[in-house]
Order: sequence, then structure tokens, then C-alpha cells
Amino acid sequence: MNDQGTPYVPQRFCLSSGMEYIRIYVPEADTVQVQIMVRAGSRDETPATAGYAHALEHFFFKGCKGYPNAYAINDTIERNGGSANAFTGTEMVSYYASGLKHYVHSIARVITRMVTQPTFPAAEWHNERNTVLEELSSYAAEPISWMGDAMVKAAFGGDQPMAWSAGGVMSVVATSEVPALVDYYGKFYDPHKMAVIIGGGATLDPAEVERLVEKMPPGKNPPRVPATWGAGELYVGKTVTASARGQQTRIMLNVPGVPSGTDQASEARELAFDLLAAVLSCGDSSRLRTMVRHQPGLASDMEAFHQAFQDAGVFTLYMTTSPGMQERAVRFAMGEVARLAAEPPSAAELARARIQIATSILARTEEATDLVSHYAGRWGAGKELLSPAELVARHNCVTAADVSQAARQVMAGQQQLRLVLVHPADPLTGRNAKGQTLSDAADRIRKAALSVPLQRSGMGLA
Repeated sequence: MNDQGTPYVPQRFCLSSGMEYIRIYVPEADTVQVQIMVRAGSRDETPATAGYAHALEHFFFKGCKGYPNAYAINDTIERNGGSANAFTGTEMVSYYASGLKHYVHSIARVITRMVTQPTFPAAEWHNERNTVLEELSSYAAEPISWMGDAMVKAAFGGDQPMAWSAGGVMSVVATSEVPALVDYYGKFYDPHKMAVIIGGGATLDPAEVERLVEKMPPGKNPPRVPATWGAGELYVGKTVTASARGQQTRIMLNVPGVPSGTDQASEARELAFDLLAAVLSCGDSSRLRTMVRHQPGLASDMEAFHQAFQDAGVFTLYMTTSPGMQERAVRFAMGEVARLAAEPPSAAELARARIQIATSILARTEEATDLVSHYAGRWGAGKELLSPAELVARHNCVTAADVSQAARQVMAGQQQLRLVLVHPADPLTGRNAKGQTLSDAADRIRKAALSVPLQRSGMGLA
């Protein structure tokens, strides 16, 4: 085998097609992961193709040159001690396979053939299309999964691609046919927006990777439609049948965050939002979770998180509560953000949040496959290829004042708040335990969130 590369340091090569190759050599690892990233996702679709990204993800596993069917693909990977999978997101698609390092050539051959030389067996598509539709149905039926999709619809809305589910639109997928998918593949998969990432106990020489992907069609993925906040309704709601044993109202309060940081300065702003979320809800000693324990009945869960996209961000407060406590819970959660906007977190709070985040990030160095996924995700988002340790160092540079500034930005976006609501109700009346319809509950929850002033004092709410 040729030179593996400098241990632990990602090395980047530009291939003749415009595709990138990134290798990360981990000398002590016995496994290897091969990952293909595509900087394209559901927001790159059109109304006529909404769901094709997800459909292609499934279809690629049905056959490619040299591996005529799903069995041949899976058997090759599994005989090499590994497994293969894929995911479709809003802004990127990924295919990955892992196995023992001695089989890196075979694993790389399979996963690159799947993406660069798919055969699109027409006989397979009818069954696989039904599989995709069943997957979409299961997501829609599960409140948490549904809320994840509804979040972008609520935040962005309208008919812009940013507001669509990454899984796709069922009516579009249901009528999709192979020729249309093949045509979409030719446009969607642009080598200039793709990378092969190989890491672990073995890597490949750039010349070999060049040969593996040389059959990739040129492609020409069109520019993205810019994301516009709040083009749709003020809330997205779903009514579910109230349980005989109790009711759970699930709430997402969404306000503008910041885009994904692609340089040190912009990433610092993104990391401040991540630390704000950690101060609020990372661990049982965080602000929101502490008060959930100290105020029985307020809520069974409260979380904060920030999701960054290429040109937009969403900061979310999530809670599970009861119809009788939903407004109080919302005022409490927004009130804690307002307190952080008025007064930075203490040194102890900030240190605790940093340590929680560092533990999560540094865990990625313990498995070669996790390390590859770390670098793949950063490449997909257009970020610097920082190591986990370097990323932790960036987090440690975020100050309490930076976190407070992020909280002030959240509060400044209060009037742009968009709500996602799962409303537990009697199936006959559509009303919850407080006698509210879905629209009634949504209006009251929004008013509660908007009633929180910028500055608050005290830990509890009257």
C-alpha cells in the first residue's frame, strides 16, 4: 500500500472532475470508513422533484456497475466486516460504508460505484418507492419526527425549498418514475459539490481514488433559492388523540439564529448560540432542567438547541407539558433566555457547558468512523476542517458576554417567532383539557412567548 498520509491530519486533494478527496490516517485503528458527501439536499429540489434526493438515496443501494443488486452490494460490505448506510438532509446527502482496514479497496469500490455508476434497475423501483412512502408515513405519524420536519416549515414557510421536509413530499414520491430520477441525478450530483472522505487504519492513494470516481457524470446543480424567514403561517400544528391516561402538549418556539460559520469569526457566532443552548438545557444541572425538577408539573421536558444552515439559523426552545401549564412553561423558558440576555452566565455555568460540549466532541476521536463523520460533516457545511480538539478550543474562546449577546439576538427575534404545536385533543370536539381548539392554544402560546420582556429577575414565574 502507498503512503497513508500524515497521522490524524486531514489531507485534501482536488481530483480532475472537481471532486475533492480527503483522507485521515489513524494508525492505531483497525477499521476504516469511506464516505461520500454531496453538498445538495432537499432545499435544492423544485416542487416537481421534492423528495427525489431521498428517493435517490434509496435507489443507489439497488444496483450499480459490478454489483447488480442490493444483495451484491450488502454482501460485499458485510463480508468485509462492515455495514453501509446513507442519509438525506436539508443541505447535504451522505453515503458511507465501514469495515476492517484490510478491505479498504473493496469497500471504497462498492460505495463509489453506487454513487458514480448506478444502474437504476427499473424493476426494483416500484417496491423501493413504497419503502420510501412507508418511511415518510411513519415520520408523519410520530410526533417528534413530525415536529422536526414542521420546524423548517414553521420557520421559513411559503413555497421556498428551505421549508420542505428533507424526506420529501409524499405525492411527488408516489408518482416518481425512473427516467425522472435518472434525469435528476444528472443535475443534482455535481462533482464540484462532492467529496470522498476515507479515514481510519488505512487510506487510499489519490490516484486510486481518481480512478474510482472517473466515471462520475459532470452534473450541474443550480444555485440555491435563498432562505427567507417567516414566509408562511405563524404556527404549524398537529392534533393528536388525547391519551386516556393523560395529555402531552409538545411545543417548539422558533426564532432566527445565525447561519453556519464558514470561517473563524462567523463560526464563533454560531458557537455562542450552541453554548447558549447548552447553558439552558445541557445536563440536569442546566437552567431549564433544574427548574423542571424544582417546579413539579411545569413540564416533563425542556430543551434548547440551535440549527445552522448555509444562510440562516433557527434557535428552538422545545418543551413537553400539559394544556393547563403550557403558557406558564413557555413564559418560563423564554424568561430564562431573557435573563441571560440581561446578565451573562456565571463562570461556573459557562465552564459546565463547555465541558459538556467538549465531552461530546472529543468522543469523536475514540472511533475512526466517528472521526471520519466529524470531518465529513464539516466539509459538507463548508467549514474549516478543524480537528475535534481544535473545535473544542474554539468553543473555549467563546465568552460569557458572547453567550449573552446570542441571548439578546434571540430576544430581538421574538416578534418573528414561529410555533410548532402538537395539540392533544378529544377526537370528537378537537378541544384539549382546557377546552381550547388548536388555533386557540396556538394563539395563547404565542402571546405567552411574546409577553416576556427583555429583562427578568428571579428564577420562578408567578
